[in-house]
Amino acid sequence: MKLQLIIALLALTHNVFATEKPSAIQADIAFRIFSMTCIEHAGNHDKIKSWAAGKLQIANPEFSKQVLKERTGVVYGASNRIGEYLLVLTEPNQCSVWARKADAEQIENTLAKLANALQKANSALKVAKTTEQDSIDHKGQPFHQVGYTLSSAADPFTVHLLATTSKIENADMQAILTYSKHPVQ
Repeated sequence: MKLQLIIALLALTHNVFATEKPSAIQADIAFRIFSMTCIEHAGNHDKIKSWAAGKLQIANPEFSKQVLKERTGVVYGASNRIGEYLLVLTEPNQCSVWARKADAEQIENTLAKLANALQKANSALKVAKTTEQDSIDHKGQPFHQVGYTLSSAADPFTVHLLATTSKIENADMQAILTYSKHPVQ
C-alpha cells in the first residue's frame, strides 16, 4: 500500500520548475511538503514530528500562538528561498501546510487529483463527500474552500482533505492544505 501511495503522489507532482510562474512553483512546493508530512504519515503527529526534526525549525512561541489561536499544537517554519511555508500540527488529528504565495487553481486541482489517486490506490476507500464554498475572512478578503471526505467501510475513521485558497495578492496566506482524521459518526 505504501508503494502505491508513493507512486500516486509522484504521478501528481509535475515539474513546474521549468515554468516562469513563481506561484506555480510555490504551489508545487506546498503540495510536496503536504505530501511528505500530512499524507505520507496519515496525520500521525509523532511520525510527522520525527520527520520534521532536523529538517524544519519550530516557530517562535509568540508566532505559534498567533497561528494556533486557542488550539493545542506545534508550528514549524518550512520556508526556503522560493517561498514561505508553515507546517502546522493541531490536536487531535489535524495537519496543515500553509503557503504565503501559491497558485490557487493549481492547489485545488492537485488536491482533487490526490483524492482520486488515494481512492484508486485503495479500492476500499471512497470519496464520500465533496464540498466547495466561498467565504470572507476576518479581514474582509474572499477565500475559496474545496474539501473531500474519504471513508472506508473497514475503517472507523474518515479522512478530510481541504484546500483553502485566496487569489488576493497580499493575503496573509494564499493556500492552506489540511489533512484531518475523525471517528465515523
